[in-house]
Amino acid sequence: MYFLTALIFAGLGERSHAFTAYLAGKGPNAFCSSCRLGTPLFSLSLTLEKPLGLILEEVEEGVAAGVKVEEVGDGGSAASCGQELVGRRILKVGDTDVSCCVFDDVMGQIIDAPSPVVIEFDG
Repeated sequence: MYFLTALIFAGLGERSHAFTAYLAGKGPNAFCSSCRLGTPLFSLSLTLEKPLGLILEEVEEGVAAGVKVEEVGDGGSAASCGQELVGRRILKVGDTDVSCCVFDDVMGQIIDAPSPVVIEFDG
């Protein structure tokens, strides 16, 4: 198994962007089997100030399958992060794995997290 980490400091004040990729010889679409949907082996971690400006929706309605970004609203810190976030699943909020949580639990983690918050998205 190969491990690759690249840190990108984008000069956006206190925000830094970290991109972590885990390469298992299967390419960017490889998944592990710990969750019913699988956890992507590529991820993108962003440190964002609140308000985030993310409009989220359940990956699968009524199922504990996590949430994905439906839209990035103007005025939130996510709009100026320089990354395409629409369609990405949220994997972690801080150190908490939310990849297989219901919508309300993910929102609770985001609300309770101090600002700035580190959010890990699928790659």
